[in-house]
Amino acid sequence: MKPFKSKKEDLKTLLLPFAFCLLPLLTPFTPGVLAVSPGLTVLAQTPEAPKAKAEQHFTQGIEQLDANQLDEALESFQRTLNIQQQNGNRFGEAVTLNNLGIVYDYQGQYEQAIASYQESMKIFWSIYESSQDTNSSTPHSGIATSLNNQSIVHLQLGDYQKAIELCHGAMAIFRNMGDRTREAAAINNMGIAYEMLEDYERAIGYFQEALATAQSIDDARGEVVTLNNLKDVYTKLGQAEKVKEVEQQALAVLQEIRQAGDTGGTVSSNDYLLVRQKERSLAIIFSQLLQ
Repeated sequence: MKPFKSKKEDLKTLLLPFAFCLLPLLTPFTPGVLAVSPGLTVLAQTPEAPKAKAEQHFTQGIEQLDANQLDEALESFQRTLNIQQQNGNRFGEAVTLNNLGIVYDYQGQYEQAIASYQESMKIFWSIYESSQDTNSSTPHSGIATSLNNQSIVHLQLGDYQKAIELCHGAMAIFRNMGDRTREAAAINNMGIAYEMLEDYERAIGYFQEALATAQSIDDARGEVVTLNNLKDVYTKLGQAEKVKEVEQQALAVLQEIRQAGDTGGTVSSNDYLLVRQKERSLAIIFSQLLQ
């Protein structure tokens, strides 16, 4: 299959260097001291030690991923995963696997990315099925996140029909949860898939739906990304006036973001949307372990 190529145009004027607020470690690591014999002490391995260490590696991995330090991020998330597996923290394992999938995707290791996402989704399903609280939205969000991120890998691989199928699943779950920010991300990715299939009319329809959703929740960052996607389709269609129109809209939103002095995005307590420079798909990354 023909790989999905990133666009040649420089998007630096459209994609901001978003600064997301990462939560600090939830529990500071202060190991206990156990006296064994006069003049000899050892650090006790308290129950909080592995948890704090996992959070430390996890937070570091996110910072490295944002800085495009992919090898370092991979190592940090792998260390987090090892700790979560050793301590039987299935939720933390699923969250970390999702982030590992993003790193693998960005490195071009697509098979490993898909394997990580699928394993993450499998664990989230297991948590949901065994949960006493079947109304809990967290496992559902994890499942939809995996579907969305898998769709991006299939876009890279040129498997556009599979990407569409996965996007449909993610959209349905996010819509049912009322999570409009991430629903808009999945809709955007759907539009890209149809654009790659040269079904431009349908692509425009999805991008316009994503744009309206982003505008309805004041997600300026999502607006800019979607407007850029619309610009790409209108450029392919040779509709110069439409290209100029969406460019002006995007620049106006960017100016509002800069004046407000923020990232222009809606960030939840546990994840956010990630766009790398010169890429147009919206991946969802978990920013804390939650448990």
